[in-house]
Amino acid sequence: MFAMSQNPTAESVADPLVPFLAEFIRNNPVVCPACGTDLHDLVGNACPKCHAALTIGLTSRSSYRVSWGTAFALFAIDAAIGIFFAIAWSQVRGGPRREVVPIFILYITSIPIPIILLVLRRRFLRTRVRFQRGTVILACLWTLSLALLFLLVLWR
Repeated sequence: MFAMSQNPTAESVADPLVPFLAEFIRNNPVVCPACGTDLHDLVGNACPKCHAALTIGLTSRSSYRVSWGTAFALFAIDAAIGIFFAIAWSQVRGGPRREVVPIFILYITSIPIPIILLVLRRRFLRTRVRFQRGTVILACLWTLSLALLFLLVLWR
């Protein structure tokens, strides 16, 4: 995956040794690592908004896939529990206890989230690392909060 990084000694983004990279920047969503400005019209070696010096480097897509995989796994666990609750709910005569119903609903509403992540996977992998990490944090908080709510209701 192509990445921009800050470097105060950067020579030039459109260096004669790598002329194809300037075209790559024009044709792909590349943002400044310091301020997030879109760099597709970049002319020099610094961000036009924050003036941070930039260098070009290559990073492994695996570092981006870890965030997606973690978020997907956590939301998929919640969705699996939601599917289990939906099936269990349909089997219980008279429905589940009243205090459990909101938790059932929260888990059941988790079912489409991993599907959405699958459909938007490529778009997710192109987002900034900050957004990806935020999504993983959200997935962790969502999973933990549902689990804690469930345990609190069961121990009542």
